[in-house]
Amino acid sequence: MELYYISHPYTSNGDTRDNIKQSREIKRKLQMGYPDICFVNPLDEFGEYFGFDYHRVLAYCLKLLSKCDGIVMCGEWDKSKGCQAELAYATFKGLNITYLNEYRITQEEV
Repeated sequence: MELYYISHPYTSNGDTRDNIKQSREIKRKLQMGYPDICFVNPLDEFGEYFGFDYHRVLAYCLKLLSKCDGIVMCGEWDKSKGCQAELAYATFKGLNITYLNEYRITQEEV
């Protein structure tokens, strides 16, 4: 079974709670639609830690991403420095890179 990392902005639009909510709904829909892939949502793992600086959390995210077979780029990832760093890392590591619109769900459905 493949493991895919969901890359979704956390702080870029200033509404961290809504970003967590959206990323959870994306994960739910992806998991239901693609039961042979295990999706992991780093916002559930690291999104609400208090007291850790941005760089430490990003390091945790990249460590998690290093264990994955691929990444799904979601939301306004192109406006998020963290998502861009995750995409760069995935590209460097040769992971499978997909975008949410390639699946049977769209951002508008979330």
